[in-house]
Amino acid sequence: MSSSAPGTSSTPIGVSRVEELNDVDEVELDDDNAGDNANVEGNEPPKEVEVENPFQTSKRPRRSKVWDDYLEPELIKGKWKVRCKYCNSPLSLLASKSTSHLGRHQDTCIKKAAHLRQQKMINFLPSNSSTGGNKSEFVPALHDGKLDMLKVREGIAHWITMHEHPFTTVEEEGFNLMMKRGIPRWTSVSRHTIRLDSFKVFEFEKKKLKSLLKKVDRISLTTNLWWSKPQKIEYMVLTAHFVDMDWKLQKRVLNFVHLPPPREGANIADSILRCLREWEIEDKVSLICFF
Repeated sequence: MSSSAPGTSSTPIGVSRVEELNDVDEVELDDDNAGDNANVEGNEPPKEVEVENPFQTSKRPRRSKVWDDYLEPELIKGKWKVRCKYCNSPLSLLASKSTSHLGRHQDTCIKKAAHLRQQKMINFLPSNSSTGGNKSEFVPALHDGKLDMLKVREGIAHWITMHEHPFTTVEEEGFNLMMKRGIPRWTSVSRHTIRLDSFKVFEFEKKKLKSLLKKVDRISLTTNLWWSKPQKIEYMVLTAHFVDMDWKLQKRVLNFVHLPPPREGANIADSILRCLREWEIEDKVSLICFF
């Protein structure tokens, strides 16, 4: 019969303490391994293996502008594809890294074209609407915040001409107070300056209209005569009617001519001929109608 005293080890004779500790460690390691095996053999699903995207680990950044219209590549049914930002259509990525098919989709994407048209509409009125072209330059609604007094004066000249305001309007105290509230850096201008600006706007618009008329093959004219009571001056107005390059009917006033009495047929014909030569359209007139 063997007995062990308190505080003494129960290790059998011939087994050292170090070996006992080693046995304990081996048992704990076996228990851990057994737990791992139980997780593998059990009903728990295995951890998903993250699939590396070969198109995101490129050493060089994408330089082609074609990637601006596409989302990041994604794995769809085992194949790497990219989706269009506008129509969400998936397009395959080629092993050759070619982007020609992506560029072709950019050119034919209907939703992208509609988006670009909508962006162009976020503007104010076209600055050259008098030309009647479909490629009118727009005044952007957003700008860099810098004050351009020449642009402001041009806008005032358009405003005065369109609504027939007197040039002295720009010298009124209320007008300058309004402009100062809206534009703190506003500096007042004289009626003489705005008068010169209005004539510059007129000449510029005249050149654009003349350039447009050069692209037209046939032009019809209407004319009318009247007498201005306040000014006591006789006028003749000459208006051109034509179809532009977009097959839209356009109407433009060409001239206001002072035609004093007697307003005979020969005088009217000479005035019209001078106007046509000024606009260089004397060989394009197909019809003249008098009212």
